[in-house]
Amino acid sequence: MPFRLYPRLTFDISSSDLLSAAIGSGRNPTIFLNPREWVPALSVRTLFDALLTELNLPHGTTILFTAINIAGMVEIARHHGLNVEVVDIDPDTLLPPDGALVSAAERKSAKLCVIAQLFGARSRVNDIPALQEMGVLVISDLAQAYASIEDLDERDNADVRLFSFGAIKRKTALGGALGLFASTDLADAVMKRVASYPRRSDLWFRQRAFKYLTLKALSHPILYALLESLFRLLKMDFDTAIGNAARGFGQDTDPRKYQWKPPLRLTSLMIKRVAEEPDKNREAAAWEFIRSLPDGVFVPGARADVHHHWLVPVCLPDPDAVMLDLRKNGYDATRGATSLYCIDEKSAPAAANLMKTVLYLPHPVHLSRDERSRMAGCLASAVTP
Repeated sequence: MPFRLYPRLTFDISSSDLLSAAIGSGRNPTIFLNPREWVPALSVRTLFDALLTELNLPHGTTILFTAINIAGMVEIARHHGLNVEVVDIDPDTLLPPDGALVSAAERKSAKLCVIAQLFGARSRVNDIPALQEMGVLVISDLAQAYASIEDLDERDNADVRLFSFGAIKRKTALGGALGLFASTDLADAVMKRVASYPRRSDLWFRQRAFKYLTLKALSHPILYALLESLFRLLKMDFDTAIGNAARGFGQDTDPRKYQWKPPLRLTSLMIKRVAEEPDKNREAAAWEFIRSLPDGVFVPGARADVHHHWLVPVCLPDPDAVMLDLRKNGYDATRGATSLYCIDEKSAPAAANLMKTVLYLPHPVHLSRDERSRMAGCLASAVTP
C-alpha cells in the first residue's frame, strides 16, 4: 500500500469545535426566529418517527418513497403499519421523472410521500403541488442537502422538510436534525412529542466528541495509511470498521433508539453550524474534478438544480476492481460510505443499477490539484478499453 492514503470521508468540522464540544462549558442554544415552524431533534429519524406517531394513520395506509433511502427511514414507516411503495428515479437528477409520483399516488391511493434528495444534490419536484391537491402529505428528506442557512430558506413547497447534521454530513454537529413544518399545528404536535422523550446526557455527547476528534486525527493521509496497514496485518475488515465508526446510528432500525431529546450541548453546536458560511471551495473543487473525468465515468445527479457535493459518487462497470486499484494508488474509495440502499430493486431498476455500480471517492477539496489529476487518471485508465 502507498505511504499516504487519502480517506473517503473527512469530517466537516474543525478540531477546535470538537474540543469545545468535548471539554468546553457549553451554552444555552439560541431560539430560532420562527420557533413555531422549526423543530430541533436528535436525528431525522427521530422527527420522522414522531411525525408518524402524531399522524396516527390507519394500518395499511400507503406511503411512497423515492427509491433510494436508508433502512432506518423505511423500517420506521413499516413499524407504524404503513404500506411502503417505491418510485424509481432518474440517475441524472436522482429524482423521479415528472408525473411519476402523481401516477404512483393515484394507483396506490397514497397518503404520504417521502422524497429523498441524494448525495448533496437538490432539485425542484414539480409533482408536489399535484400531490398535495390529492391529499398527500409531502416530506422532503433533505438529510444530505444542507450547505448553508440559505438552504433553510429555499422553500420547495413540501409540507415537511427534514435536515440532518449527523456525523458524516455537511456542517456536522455530530448529530441533530431540524424539521420545518408548513403547518404550525403539526409542528406543535411533533415538538410536544419530541419534548416528551428523555434527554441524551451531556456525558454521551462529550464522549461522542472525543470519538470523532480521534477519528479526525486518524484521517491524516499518513496515519490513515498506517491504520489501514495495521488492519491488513491483523486480517480485519478495514472498510467495514471505518464505515461503522463514522456513522451516528449505524444500521439500527429500532425506532426506540431515536426517541431521545438531543443534549443542549449538541443543540447549541448545531445552531452554530447552521449559521456558518458555506465552504464554496468544496463545490468548486468537485466541479473541477468532475469536468476532468472521461465520458465512461457516469456522475449521478449531474443534472440536478443545485449540487453541494456532500459526496462525490461515480458509477462504473466494475466498481469493485476500480476501488482496489484506487486504494493501491493512495485513494480510499469505497462502495459503502453511506447506509443508502435501493428499497425495492424489482420496482426500481434504475436505482438498483445505480447502487450496484456506485463508488464513492475521497472528496477532491481535500486533495491537491496534482492528486486530483492523478485520481482522475486512475478512473480514466479503468474505463479505457
